[in-house]
Amino acid sequence: FERWVGYDLYCTGNRCLGIAGISDEVLWVENAYLRQCEGGQADFLFGGDGYRVAVGELQETVAPCVCDLLFSDGKLLSLRVKTDQIEGKLISYDDTTIEIEGYGKIGHGGTLPVYQIYGEVTERSLSDVVIGNMDVAYVTGDGEVCAILIRQPADIQNVRVLLLADGGSKFREAVYLTCNAGASLRCGTQERHLEPGQVVAASELLDPQPDAVLVLTPDSGDGQSMLCDAAGAAQSNGYYGSLEVRRYDGGYTVVNQLPLEQYLWSVVPSEMPSSYQTEALKAQAVCARSYAYIQLLRSDLAGYGAHIDDSTSYQVYNQNPSTEESRAAVEATAGQIMTFHGKPVEAYYFSTSMGYTGTAEVWNVEDADGAYPYLRSVCLNESAYDGDLSTEDGFLAYIRQPAAGYDSDIKFYRWTAEADYSGREEEINGILNDRRAVSEKNVRLFERDGTTELAEAGADALARFGRITGMSVTERSSYGAVLALSLQYEKGVVLVRSEYNIRALLGACTRRIVYADGSENTQVSLLPSAYVSLVPDGDGALALYGGGYGHGIGMSQNGANGMARAGMGYEEILRYFYDGIELSDIQ
Repeated sequence: FERWVGYDLYCTGNRCLGIAGISDEVLWVENAYLRQCEGGQADFLFGGDGYRVAVGELQETVAPCVCDLLFSDGKLLSLRVKTDQIEGKLISYDDTTIEIEGYGKIGHGGTLPVYQIYGEVTERSLSDVVIGNMDVAYVTGDGEVCAILIRQPADIQNVRVLLLADGGSKFREAVYLTCNAGASLRCGTQERHLEPGQVVAASELLDPQPDAVLVLTPDSGDGQSMLCDAAGAAQSNGYYGSLEVRRYDGGYTVVNQLPLEQYLWSVVPSEMPSSYQTEALKAQAVCARSYAYIQLLRSDLAGYGAHIDDSTSYQVYNQNPSTEESRAAVEATAGQIMTFHGKPVEAYYFSTSMGYTGTAEVWNVEDADGAYPYLRSVCLNESAYDGDLSTEDGFLAYIRQPAAGYDSDIKFYRWTAEADYSGREEEINGILNDRRAVSEKNVRLFERDGTTELAEAGADALARFGRITGMSVTERSSYGAVLALSLQYEKGVVLVRSEYNIRALLGACTRRIVYADGSENTQVSLLPSAYVSLVPDGDGALALYGGGYGHGIGMSQNGANGMARAGMGYEEILRYFYDGIELSDIQ
């Protein structure tokens, strides 16, 4: 084969059966980026690579551009330059359309090339376009977007938050909005002014024009919009910035766009009580900003016009409104994020430790230390444990003895629970099937010997395993977290990894949990942590001895508060939990 030469193929469906010979047809390479064309050579980007080809009869010098290239016999014969462009921020995208601020939705061909044309001219991916924070150019042709040109780096100013409905759904059956101040309302070509307290029903505007976006923006920076019922009674705390409503087949979505720093005003008090020490609140602000920043660059929810949602899947937002203390913490650390070797860190944090923190190993990620070198295990106790936390006897001895540390005054620091897996196969199997659908490597099914893995394990495989006859820890980390939990059945074995899966399974078996302060809970669905020891206590019954609350990775929020009480500043707190980090300003 020769590059840029066409061949006729024998095909059936999308399978090639053979080569018939060299094609007589000319070939178009569409939406390439021409970097240079002179001296008998053309230099262009296409399909993830750069190429340099000989120019046939084409003599003119062509400026860099997006174009279609016409090839024959391996030579470039002509160019079809695409000159039509529009500009604006990218708001959302999916497999067939993109949404551009000020233009609405425009179709594309399914494969949308993205070219960086500043600095080193190179091909990028659509995920490199930071939605809502990057002015880009869109090359258009035949009513579609053909390519995107990144002309300058992102200027991170705003965050876009998908506001989930009750139950965690992205979609709502109905949306009513109001504002405590005068506001502007825009939907497609319609624009009007709202008086304070006036109610807007999304259906009245979006049902007649389902591809439009309803945008409600307060007239003043301190005005707040909110979700309400049809009578105007508030159903949420107030939101700064604008609220956007879109209609999908599944219902309506609501996205809150606002400045990153204002977003943090309502993240900090939702994640950490405002009564906590000032330096702890500052540490929380930097963690929250660092975590949000890296999510901004990823745009996992770009299909919904958002970077993140307002739940624990990312960071809890506006569950509690901003306070004087939370604003002060955000303003005192304005623009600061944690970086490791110049790159932003994923600043995981959690509620309470059991005396030690863990690493990403508990999530069963490949090369946890390499992927998250700044997430290390640290001791929060006054003195380190002299036993081996990786053994069952060593961990049980540790978790059952008292200890003093930065967060040992919190009720979650130690807890005990009564669990029983007898007769709970249906519920447990449902959880296993759900979690296996998310990640097969974290829920593996074996024959009764425990070593022969089932090659094909459908949803009914667990039902054939029969009754559960035992549960045991088969692997524990050096800092005490359960890494693997084995479920023994009459006719099979299931090996479960990842701390959330382990907590969900044991939570389904838990009847009662008692915390260090004597309080108890009989409605448990998720065990507080995976730092737990399982002690058989009769037919199917287990006594659980554990500690901590949350995934246990990164900063313990209650530990940070204890450190602040001990006189540590927020920078010292952050460096204690995150190894080798620096505090940097957002670029």
